[in-house]
Amino acid sequence: MSYNFATQSCCMRFQLRWHQLRSGDTFFNLAQQFNTTVECLQRLNSWAVPTNLPVGCWIVVGVMSPTTSDCRNFQLTWHQVRSGDTFFGLAQMFGTTAECLAFWNSWANPNALPVGCWVVVGVSEMGPTTTPTTTPTTTPTATPQPCMRFQLRWHQLRSGDTFFNLAQQFNTTVECLQRLNSWAVPTNLPVGCWIVVGVMSPTTSDCRNFQLTWHQIRLGDTFFGLAQMFGTTAECLAFWNSWANPNSLPVGCWVVVGVSEMGPTT
Repeated sequence: MSYNFATQSCCMRFQLRWHQLRSGDTFFNLAQQFNTTVECLQRLNSWAVPTNLPVGCWIVVGVMSPTTSDCRNFQLTWHQVRSGDTFFGLAQMFGTTAECLAFWNSWANPNALPVGCWVVVGVSEMGPTTTPTTTPTTTPTATPQPCMRFQLRWHQLRSGDTFFNLAQQFNTTVECLQRLNSWAVPTNLPVGCWIVVGVMSPTTSDCRNFQLTWHQIRLGDTFFGLAQMFGTTAECLAFWNSWANPNSLPVGCWVVVGVSEMGPTT
């Protein structure tokens, strides 16, 4: 089964940042870890009971569009996974597409949705939250950075992962995984680090059309410093590496520091 992400430019404007819940997690410490607020976590994860977060399931810790990352401007619709649920069936139920569901829920294996956990089945963006003022002002229109045209889909490596089984899990090919993750040694994938399993732009999802530049994290690295080193911005690095905690980059793992799109392969 393969998804044609290139035709789904509408849902692709929303980039969701996820965290898999672990024992001891609370909204308070997660807010500190991901530079957000408890209020935002509660708003984005309306299904969650803060005193009983289900270990192993996933929550949204941030949403970005080309114009804003203010959690107050987004409305997420959730569904608790039941036995037999598929993205195709849920797409029909909630008036969306399987491609959009797979894109929003980038952590999920479409062939084995975890029963009892929750998936996002709708994302909408509302107008900006404003504070009334007695003095008329002109609010500049936010201009999306060019880097936000590229959406990267990530997977955290686990014991036993291989490019072959990951290609099957994420409906891609071993060749694409090798091309996108040029730093990786297929016979020695570092457990706990993250690899890219797909890249999309508004025009294509063909891995052959993308070139990723990688950097292995060293002690003391920050997105601000890396942005200066590689001629980009900290905002772009945070957007591309949506899995990463900017305050605690994992030494030895790899981050994307550049994305370019080439002409279509003929």
